[in-house]
Amino acid sequence: MQVCVPVLDLLAKPDAGALASQVLYGEVFDVFDVSDGLAWGQNRTDGYVGYVIESGLSAVCEANRTITSKLTHVYPEPNFKTSPTSQLTYMSRVLVDGEAGEFYSVADGFISKRHFDHKPTSFVEEATRFVGIPYLWGGRSMLGLDCSALVQLALMAVGVSCPRDSDMQLAELGAEVDDFYQSGDLMFWKGHVGIMFDDTTLLHANVNHMAVAFEPIVEAIARIKKTDGPVLAQKRLSI
Repeated sequence: MQVCVPVLDLLAKPDAGALASQVLYGEVFDVFDVSDGLAWGQNRTDGYVGYVIESGLSAVCEANRTITSKLTHVYPEPNFKTSPTSQLTYMSRVLVDGEAGEFYSVADGFISKRHFDHKPTSFVEEATRFVGIPYLWGGRSMLGLDCSALVQLALMAVGVSCPRDSDMQLAELGAEVDDFYQSGDLMFWKGHVGIMFDDTTLLHANVNHMAVAFEPIVEAIARIKKTDGPVLAQKRLSI
């Protein structure tokens, strides 16, 4: 099946009180079972397994374009003065089946062509676009996200597959280093990850700021040590 709503919450258990992750519009969700309006399955993008509301899924159509703006409006007509029918978030996938002036035609309406054109130069640059986006445990969109989603989405934007959770990212991404900090290094703590923006500044989605924010790495290490312990690893990607 395929996600047909802007953002679909994914729960670890049917009655879970906490959000585990989210699946974005156009992502394929492999359904293993359906019961009481909930579909249990796996997000094909990152392998994450959980429960989603069945009504948020529809038959698969072969998406061919990715939204690269933070958010985009879907219009009922190729006219920006009309009232949008919905909004799609960054990295959503759509099937473009035609053009109408400055718009692409998609299944649910029309989207500005400009919202497909952003070409990142690096995943660090891409991560900075999230600065100020609110922190949301389990969130995975421009409406709110957590630390590991920031890393995942920024890497996906430059064509690098990335696990969903920070412990998986620690295990699978990059090579461990123990020297000077470099832009793009990933800093890992127990249950937390951040991206080195430069040699002195960490960029991360965190509860302290309740947002994606810059923080001096020395201050971040001292603060996080009080709650989550010391840095587990500094890892460098070869991209």
